[in-house]
Amino acid sequence: VRANAGVAVWRLCRRFPVRGIHCGQVLSAGFAAYACGFFTGYPYVHGADLMENRHWFLLGGLIRHILQAAKKVVANGEFTARIVEESGIATETNPSIELSRFSRLGDRERRYGWDGRRVLLTIARLVGRRGQDTVIRALPQLATMYAAVAAQGLERVRREFDRELRARTLWETCR
Repeated sequence: VRANAGVAVWRLCRRFPVRGIHCGQVLSAGFAAYACGFFTGYPYVHGADLMENRHWFLLGGLIRHILQAAKKVVANGEFTARIVEESGIATETNPSIELSRFSRLGDRERRYGWDGRRVLLTIARLVGRRGQDTVIRALPQLATMYAAVAAQGLERVRREFDRELRARTLWETCR
């Protein structure tokens, strides 16, 4: 996000009937939402993406300040919620996936050749710090494990892994 993101958000808030602002990352989008909320009085909701900067002295303080000023903080899971709550900030957690709904894939198991195999499903933004690349590279050592990956912006990553893993991974682009 560019440095002028706060100005762009403020202009949008003035132009359209905005009742609130949602931002997905604490820095860049969070700072822009905080600035816009400060100047307009609009509340903002924050999805916390904290792992990269929470231990930096100045950034950690800025992150806490932005989150404390948010009307609501929505964490993407229990792990992230715990990190936020350690700073004394209440969170809501998005409902997790109901695993019972996905325990059997039916015809898809046969279609993809997964009958009787364990399948690792990853639905995420593929970024290095999360370690999905490490897990996918470890697949050749796990003879009965296959992977299914659904993500946005997948083409470059897909080409890299297809060279390494051949047909052991099913890729699906999220829309």
